Amino acid sequence: MWESNCEPRRSMKDFQELYSESDELMRSVDFAGAAERYSNAWNEYAEQRRTASAAGNVSDFDAEHTPLYAFWLLMSGANAQFCSGDFAGCHDTGVTAYELFRDIGLIAGNPFFHLRMGQASYELASPEDRNDESGQGIDNLARALICGGIEIFSGEDEKYRDAILPVLRPPEGYASWQDAKDQGCSLDKLNGTRGFLREFFTAKYGSPPPYAAPQD
Repeated sequence: MWESNCEPRRSMKDFQELYSESDELMRSVDFAGAAERYSNAWNEYAEQRRTASAAGNVSDFDAEHTPLYAFWLLMSGANAQFCSGDFAGCHDTGVTAYELFRDIGLIAGNPFFHLRMGQASYELASPEDRNDESGQGIDNLARALICGGIEIFSGEDEKYRDAILPVLRPPEGYASWQDAKDQGCSLDKLNGTRGFLREFFTAKYGSPPPYAAPQD
């Protein structure tokens, strides 16, 4: 339901309003409801962008609603899907994010993208394959740890952290990953989050990621 070329039904609400409502549902722990509302917000965003493109105004639209905004809207949906236990949906949404945003520097090294893709792949793998170091789950969890530091696993089920810690040595000069606070090498990739995800990362890291205003 997150495909960019789908033909969504017209929403009665603006996608920014739907985005805010989705965040509120996440705060109230209605993860399934939030996932559906984020999907509606994404479909409305995509429809309005197509309308702007048809009218020759897509540059103005993208200046007001940047690709960074769209990426985090999509990843907010992936997060809600993961939290609701829809691991296949989370993985599919992550694949869509990869296809849409891989060429503009938002995917590679993004701690949260790798975290949710790693967790979803881990859950979708058979039990005997979950700790396969060549599999997508371990590969993405490793990237999440390197890029986001040990803090990216704060508040997550310990099994994901425990699956990757034996695979990776801590940074040089540290006895363990637990000692290596503030060592995520790509925390700037969390720039631009807002709403629920901004609060989510603040809880993980103790301070909010920098906010990126729309570029001219």
